[in-house]
Formats: sequence, C-alpha cells, structure tokens
Amino acid sequence: MRTAAVFLGAIIVSLVTDAILGRFLTPDFGHLVVRMSTTPPNSQQWDEIWRQWHHVNVISVFVLAPAAGFASGAFVGLLQKRYAIVVAASTQIPEFLFQLWSVRAKPWVHSPSGAASALGQELLPVAAAILAVVLCRLVSGWHPDTSAKSAPILSGL
Repeated sequence: MRTAAVFLGAIIVSLVTDAILGRFLTPDFGHLVVRMSTTPPNSQQWDEIWRQWHHVNVISVFVLAPAAGFASGAFVGLLQKRYAIVVAASTQIPEFLFQLWSVRAKPWVHSPSGAASALGQELLPVAAAILAVVLCRLVSGWHPDTSAKSAPILSGL
C-alpha cells in the first residue's frame, strides 16, 4: 500500500513540477500556440514562430522533463524503503505513454536515428529520477538492512 501511495504521489509531484517550471521558463507558450494556429502557412512570420517553438521544445525536453523526473525521484528516494529505483523509474511511464500517443509527427517511425533521438529524449526523465533516488540515499546515509541478505539486489535501492 505504501508503494502505491508513493508511486501516485511521485506522479503528482512530477506533473506539478513540470507545470510550475513550465509556467516560469516558458511563459509565452500559450501565446505561441495561438500564433501557430492562427498564422497562415505562407506567412513571413513562420521563421520567427518556428524559432520560438524550437526554443520552447528544447527547454521542455532538456530542462523541464528531467527536472520533473528528478523531483519525483527525490520524492520516491525519501519515502520508499524498498525497490525505490524501480518505483522512481516507473513514475515516468504515464508521461512516456502520453508523449507516445500525443505526438503526431512520430519521428521514431521514419528512421533509426529518429527512433534513437526520441528514445533518448524520453529516457532523460527516467535517468534523472534514478539519479535522484541514488543521491537521496547517499546524502541521507541510507544503507540496506543487513538482515535482508537473501533479498534481490534492487530491493535496497
């Protein structure tokens, strides 16, 4: 029961962190989406709109997603006793599935390099969550119970 509560709490922490940081780091996102949907395709403004969209996308992929993953990993690392790495990594699955089904371009379908790029971008929050668990455990001085010698190797992390 504790694992389920920590799992759901970490998903909420991840979503809230992403929303709060997104609001501060990309404040003009809504305006940009409106401009993209109302500007005709042959307009001279598309170069500027595309540059801004690329900038927001880079911030989202390389800053917001890993920060949200790190926050959820820290939440799990502080509250979960066993299987913390597995729980922290699995908290990123809902966001991964959302991205998988919501992205219309699906660059991973067309080429191996597109697949590698998409996979790398989607694994950044997972890696950040795992790193956060490990750092929380190192900073807190946590160590596995010595009486659990027969437990699986991931049970302590």
